[in-house]
Amino acid sequence: MANFRRKKRLLRPLLFVFLFLSGIVAVALSPLFDITSVEVAGCISLDEDMIISISGLSVGENIFLEPLLEHSRSHILKDRRIEDVSIRRRLPGGIRIVVEEKHPRYLLLSEQLYGVTTEGELLPLGRSYPLPDVPLITGINGIDHSWYHRKIASSPFQLACSIISELRHANLIRDVSEVNVSDTTRPFFFLISLRCPVYLDPSDIEDEVGRVSSVVGEIKQETDIRYIDARFDNQLIVKYKDKPNKEGVL
Repeated sequence: MANFRRKKRLLRPLLFVFLFLSGIVAVALSPLFDITSVEVAGCISLDEDMIISISGLSVGENIFLEPLLEHSRSHILKDRRIEDVSIRRRLPGGIRIVVEEKHPRYLLLSEQLYGVTTEGELLPLGRSYPLPDVPLITGINGIDHSWYHRKIASSPFQLACSIISELRHANLIRDVSEVNVSDTTRPFFFLISLRCPVYLDPSDIEDEVGRVSSVVGEIKQETDIRYIDARFDNQLIVKYKDKPNKEGVL
């Protein structure tokens, strides 16, 4: 009899836990937590209805079915235009999908204007895409729409990215409209304020861009500069349009 009472006392807490958990499961799987709405945020060029469609989420499915959200996320990430996505429940029956689209870090002008991500992936530019405030990369041929979502690993592109990085570091980026790498031994960027190209030696870009940045303010009053050559050690050679024999050294 004593053993029976002892077992009864042990079973009572276990029964309580079982009933409690059963109640939670019953409530969680009740129609109260069926999906009633799906909200999408973060789209720039993509259509929100399209995101809902490829997610596979449907009104009436239970919001607590654990594999549901993970499967939906994996379906959305199959779209190569999307960088990342998060999906959250909004009780009792809402789902919120937040999309992060791949966005252009660089602008490449070849057959047409393309966006390029930080990783070098070529992107189409939709009308609603906010364009990055960076110079155009020119001088790279053979790029067309067949390259979309492929990575550009060419040395000219990498050189252009290095030049843009140094221009940004030297606070010259807003004064440059173009970075041309058609000749990788003598790439150049075009200065808006002086309306002239600046030629570089690709082996010493950081120092050359820094020297240009330090003197631009001093020669902004010049209006007849043909080009600036920064390829010489510790100096800049300035050539003039109307005075071919005139040469400045900075």
